[in-house]
Amino acid sequence: MKRSGPTQRGRSRIQKGVVANKNELLITCALLDEQLQQSIAALKKERPNSSEAAAERDESAANFEELRQRLLVLKKAVAKPGSKKQELEKTVLTFQEGLRKVWEKHHDWICTRSVEASLFVLAINGMWRCGRRWTNLGDSLWSDCR
Repeated sequence: MKRSGPTQRGRSRIQKGVVANKNELLITCALLDEQLQQSIAALKKERPNSSEAAAERDESAANFEELRQRLLVLKKAVAKPGSKKQELEKTVLTFQEGLRKVWEKHHDWICTRSVEASLFVLAINGMWRCGRRWTNLGDSLWSDCR
């Protein structure tokens, strides 16, 4: 029996997820990019009273900017037709690691602010659409916000 179209054989879960959810991922990336830009701008407008608070603000802004750069690379890889399996997997996993890093450093802050909470949930949704299952992070997310 002859198949028409590209075969699914040899594709990873990530590649299958990206191909199946390409349009949704591009929308998610665009929304997340906009929210990250707004969060970074809001952080930069803050005028802390102490040098420690200013350093914390600068670190938070830098972490969100790093995550945004990883997001832009992910968006480019998702939009690129025929991305290589290894390149796509590396890009998704790099973004996922950046997301985990931001969560580990700022989960208290994220849980207390609705915009940042929605940003994080949107990012996790994007990872889910890429075929990544985050049961351990999801458990951590909900227990840390209680």
